[in-house]
Amino acid sequence: MLNLRISNRSFVFWCLLLAIANWFVWAEISGFYRQSLEVTFFDVGQGDAIMVKTPERHLILIDGGPDDTILGKIGQIIPFWRQHIDLVVLTHPHADHLYGLIQILDRYQVDYILWSGVECLDSVCQLWKNELAKGDSEIIIAQAGQRIRSDSMVLDVLYPLTSYYRYLPKDHNDISVVTKLSYGNHAFLFTGDITDKGEKEIILAWGNYLSSNIMKVAHHGSISSSQEDFLDIVHPEIAIIQVGANNKYGHPAQETIDKLISRSIIIHRTDEDGDIKIISNGLNYYE
Repeated sequence: MLNLRISNRSFVFWCLLLAIANWFVWAEISGFYRQSLEVTFFDVGQGDAIMVKTPERHLILIDGGPDDTILGKIGQIIPFWRQHIDLVVLTHPHADHLYGLIQILDRYQVDYILWSGVECLDSVCQLWKNELAKGDSEIIIAQAGQRIRSDSMVLDVLYPLTSYYRYLPKDHNDISVVTKLSYGNHAFLFTGDITDKGEKEIILAWGNYLSSNIMKVAHHGSISSSQEDFLDIVHPEIAIIQVGANNKYGHPAQETIDKLISRSIIIHRTDEDGDIKIISNGLNYYE
């Protein structure tokens, strides 16, 4: 039988030692998170919404999903008293990416809005334009070569290659705003709903600069995107598919899944995994 005796003096000593050790552990954890980049791919059903929180605590929201789900999602990761978002990016004005942003503009103060400025005729897009007209956000018309930076990271606009301001395209997916976020040794590629046509143009324009650790799979894993040469040059370690469960479009396409698997790319899906958060300290990243 084990007979363990600890004197009062020893007990106080060990309690103090454990308290000090605990403080150092939590200080280390807290320091890691304060110095880290957090990217959350929200589960908003059949749509896209991505929140970037920089080490400086700047907030960048890329797309807003098909409804007001984004409001509750954001409320889970930022304090209720914060009513300010630094940058909103709209990849293209389809409702599954746009609708939630209208709710965001109505609820939050947004410093900058980056989008293509294309013409769009549906009612949701008209609501978006009305919000832009009555707000005081600074509008940036997206074009390749633009760079947005904080002290620790950069967000490069890779596509569209030229301005499409007030242009009415045949397919808004074709000219989705594509951005690359770089932080330390890590890069995230946000592809919107870009199609194979845009992928080919991006490859010609940017080549190996497309290489990224984490890639948001374009167009919810549709067969029209994620072509072989595009995947090969991006060469991601992780692919995120934002997609609604049992959606009527059949997304993601099995062909797309097979391409990712054949390249040993780790696949995460919001319809199966819910919200997906990746945290990077510039040297290592954690899921």
